[in-house]
Amino acid sequence: MRQLYAEGLMDQEFPANDAATRLQKFTSGKAAMIFFGCWEGPGFYSALQENIPSAEVSYVPFLKDKNGNRGAMATGGLEKVCMIPKTAAHPEDAIAWIDAFMANFKDIYIGPEGEHHKVENGKYVPIMPAFSVHDTVWWFMPAVDEANVFDWWQARVRKNAEVERAYMDTFALRHEGVNAVIPTFAMYPPNEEFIELGNILGQYWKDEMVKIVTWAISLEEYDKIVEKWKADGGTRYVELANQIWEKYK
Repeated sequence: MRQLYAEGLMDQEFPANDAATRLQKFTSGKAAMIFFGCWEGPGFYSALQENIPSAEVSYVPFLKDKNGNRGAMATGGLEKVCMIPKTAAHPEDAIAWIDAFMANFKDIYIGPEGEHHKVENGKYVPIMPAFSVHDTVWWFMPAVDEANVFDWWQARVRKNAEVERAYMDTFALRHEGVNAVIPTFAMYPPNEEFIELGNILGQYWKDEMVKIVTWAISLEEYDKIVEKWKADGGTRYVELANQIWEKYK
């Protein structure tokens, strides 16, 4: 990456680029390759088509190892937890409410068929604007119908044709024999010190790597960067990681 930056093949302004700038540079023909998420679809393909009518978009698949296997690190862990406090005056009512929620999960999540969504060729398609009332329902759910929620969730990406295209194009890459690995620590009970150190050390490492790539500092500084990382909590971070691993493996 350092060499690419020196040769001008990497955007000289990449440390300062935000998401909007990154997309604008690509759709205007100033960049040949970018990171892209399906949620960034609205306006992406149409802008590229308008600015460069002959442009075609393709995606780099997950790389193969020497044995021809593809792998990727996936996200994981618990996003939220629903709890009934020990001090709750009527815990049985809370359970009854959760049971009622789950009994009506589909209607709450994507609405009644024919009113808020429809089914076309086995796919759930939103009926706009009625479907929009479900935009924030995810944040208020006490539980999830894991057996069906993935199929129903896809109705959301079909609210916008460009999001659907981006989602299907990128999602297809995941089915090409990819071994998706969930981080080992994703499902372990949270450790506040481990999380805090991880955030601090991660930001430090990212900042120093940007300096190296942009030639702000010499590669000869690398060992000093590692030593500072260790001194500022890296050694303790590794120690905590090993303790957590031994406890929950």
